[in-house]
Formats: sequence, C-alpha cells, structure tokens
Amino acid sequence: MKRKNGRFGVINFVLSLVFLMAAFAFPVRAQQIGVKTDTGIKKEGVTVRPDNNSPTGYTATFVYKNSTATKVEFYGQFTFARTGQDYPNTALTTYTPYQWTKDMFPLTSSVYQEAMTKVKGTDFWTISMPLPSGGYPYSYVVDGTKVADPANMPITNVNGGKQTLSMAYIPFDKQKQVTDYSYVLPKEGAKTGKVSFVKYSTKGLLTADLQPLGIYLPFGYDSNRTEPYKVIYLSHGGGGNESDWFNTGSAANIMDNLIAEKKTEPAIVVTMDNSAFGWNFVNINKNIMENIIPYMESHYNVSENVKDRAFAGLSMGALTTSNLYYAHPTDFGYFGIFSGANAALDLTKNTDALRTPKLFVGAGCYDMAYYNLGFNSDKYTIKFLEMLDANSIPYEFQLANGAHDWFTWPQLFYTFAKDIVWK
Repeated sequence: MKRKNGRFGVINFVLSLVFLMAAFAFPVRAQQIGVKTDTGIKKEGVTVRPDNNSPTGYTATFVYKNSTATKVEFYGQFTFARTGQDYPNTALTTYTPYQWTKDMFPLTSSVYQEAMTKVKGTDFWTISMPLPSGGYPYSYVVDGTKVADPANMPITNVNGGKQTLSMAYIPFDKQKQVTDYSYVLPKEGAKTGKVSFVKYSTKGLLTADLQPLGIYLPFGYDSNRTEPYKVIYLSHGGGGNESDWFNTGSAANIMDNLIAEKKTEPAIVVTMDNSAFGWNFVNINKNIMENIIPYMESHYNVSENVKDRAFAGLSMGALTTSNLYYAHPTDFGYFGIFSGANAALDLTKNTDALRTPKLFVGAGCYDMAYYNLGFNSDKYTIKFLEMLDANSIPYEFQLANGAHDWFTWPQLFYTFAKDIVWK
C-alpha cells in the first residue's frame, strides 16, 4: 500500500462525504483575450498579461459592456488560503487576490464578490487583479442578476446539462509562484481533442429514456485505427451534470496537455448525468454497465479489454465510483475516488477481486468530505482507507492543496490520467 501525499500529510480524522456539493461548471476553451484599442479602452472579455508589478507575475483584467446597468459586480471563486492551517479544528482564514502570497492556493468553494468600475464616457465596466496559475470560474452580477461573460461564454450542452459561469485561465510564473497548475489551461495550437454531446437510451431505467453523454475524442481520433482506444469514464458530483468535467474540471485541457507531452496515451473521456437517477446507485451501476459502456463500444473505436477501461468520480460521484468498484471490481482496470467514499461497504467480502484493479483515492487538504463535518457517517474517506488497509487492498492516495471544490478535482484527475491509468 502506497500513499501519495501532496503538501500535507494524511490527517487521521474520521470523515464523511457531503450529499450535495456546489457544482459549478465552466468553459473548457472559450477564454476571450481582450486587447487595448487606440483609445486605451479594453475590449470585452478577459485579458491576461505578464506584469512585473504583480506578485504572481500576471494580471487579469475583466471587461464587461452594458449601456443600461447602474451597478455591476464581479463574482467568482477568487479566495485563497494558506497551507498548514489547523482545519477543521479552527475556521479557515481566507484572503483576497490582492493579499495573495506564494504560500497560498485557491479555494474555489468560496465566493468572492467586488464592485466593478465603469470607465467614464463608455459602456465598459472593468476590474483587474493579480492571479496565480490555474482556472477560475466567474460571472458578473448586473443590477442584482448574475450573468455569464458574453465575450467568454461557457460551453453548454444545448440538449442537456447547462452551464452558467465563465472561466479565466492564468499561466505559471516560475519566478514568482511555487506550484504550476497550468496543465488546466487550453493547449496552444491546433492539435487539440474535440468535446461533443450525444444521446443514448437508458432502456427503460428512466422515464426520460434518452440521456446525455459528454465525449472527448483525442486529437487524431481514428475510427478505423487497428488498436482501439482506451476509455476513462467520469462522474460529476451532487447537483452536477455531464458537462461539469469538461467545463469546470478542464478535463479536455488536461488530456490535451498530457497527450502532447506524452505523459498519457490518447484516450477517450466519457461523462454522464447521474443526477437524473437521483443517486440510486443500483440503477446507476446498471446503466453504466448495460447502457453506457455498450453504447460507447458500438459507436466508437473503443477497447473492450478491462485493462483499457477506467472510472472516476468526485463527491457524490466518488460514492458512485466506490459502489461501482465494490459491485464490478473486475470490469474496470482502474478506479479514481475523489473527495469521498462509501465506507458502509463490506470489503471483507470478495477481497481477491477487490485487489485486482488499480485504486486511487484523493481529497483536498481542506476538504469537508475528508474532514467529516457532520455528514452521514457511512460515507467518509478515512474509514474507507482504513478498511482498505485492514483488508490488504492496495491503493494510492493524494492529499491535494484545495477544499471540496473544482480546484482540487482537476489536480486529482491530472494525477489519475498521468500516473494511474494504463500503468
């Protein structure tokens, strides 16, 4: 048994999984880069520029155009925390972007809101701030109504799960920052994969029979390739849908970057909407095994070899993954359980089969699903890890900088895709 730790060690508190998470979702590649006009007024969207005077090395400027608004506020997940706080024994101390220092990391589970300034004599509203590397969800609050950035619209499945917030991506400055999270940024150049959404049949499991799948095909996908493609199946969390991982989770960006750097094989990524099942894990498992996987194997050049198939999920999706792992341990080669697990499972049964797949468990160092803040006691991470240890079931563990949020989960997916699957 190996545990892979981040900047923090494993803390032995008994922890449980939160039933519902604040599941935001954002665009994968839609960032609009603004430029200055001759008058000095920036165009709409996000401008990210190197800045020697910025503590992070970069300044992000957000510009929104509205001729009738009387008040516009900037809204998003732009708070930060220092490493090493005594959480959950004490409340977290958080900081604004203007207070950032290199020992901090984002908490995208926390909301930041600030008034934007109207540029005199124009219809432009603007705000600028220093930000370290990574992806940041945001929107504008216009006279009390929250709207996405019209110059940087979220990617939305028009026939399924909708997204409402935009995304800003910030590069890494090795002179001023400590940790590089730029693997979530859209890959430069034309050699990027494609995300699309399709419908499949649940064959009577749901009244609304046709349900959506999100599908990432790597650059150069060949339906006639002799060697079929490996597949990673991903589940969102409570309140989420099939577009979360490709938006907020930046899964397509992460895959594009890893593939380009030859750190993982070109593989297909598939997401589904498990919210439609009301988190009935028996039906979710049945749907995955009898409907989703057969659909992919009949419509795409997908390997049917168990060793070429992986499943991972976050929060309620982590419960989905742990239940699927328990029920079908030999039908997947790899499982990734992010921010939660079902510790009510009896791992003393079928132990040999449970030792067969490669298992990866992860959480954020300030993750409420890791720290059992009063939630259902049969759904916590630490007891699940203790049960794995007690039954000599091998796994790898990562405690990432982050909370129960979309800063933590892309880190865990990055590790899963780079170091766990196909190894």
